[in-house]
Amino acid sequence: MQQNIRIAVLIGTLALGSVGFMYVMPAVFPQIPTTIVRVKTIMRVIEESPISPRLVVFGNSIAMSGIDSSQLARELEHPGPSYNLAYQGQSLVECYLVQQILPESVQTIVQLVMIESKQAKESLLPQKYNNLYMWGYRPPAAAIEKLHEIYGSEVSATL
Repeated sequence: MQQNIRIAVLIGTLALGSVGFMYVMPAVFPQIPTTIVRVKTIMRVIEESPISPRLVVFGNSIAMSGIDSSQLARELEHPGPSYNLAYQGQSLVECYLVQQILPESVQTIVQLVMIESKQAKESLLPQKYNNLYMWGYRPPAAAIEKLHEIYGSEVSATL
């Protein structure tokens, strides 16, 4: 009898904790200081900025730290504002997803691709998509269809 009560209390506690976590995490997630908070900034800039970029840069941390999009725009004689939207570990799939919500003003996309990487075969990690999703990203239906065509059900199941 005592054993049954302990098991019931344990199960109840786990259930209550799980439900509580589901409601608390969306509020807590934005407050957690991580290196992936840059995704939040990128999503806000794309959605809320009155500036209409003409050139954008995508890629991993090498592009994020190593490419000055303003200088690149000047060197390419590409007048107008520019954004570096790269972030750590950004995959080609993530770049494609974010490119789907760029403003119409964008005329040039610079995509850093590491030759030695396996990006051509990579998929979309659920944790990385969750990061986009938690900051408000929702993929357009056409993007989901295109990724399903390229990668199969592995990526479309994540989306």
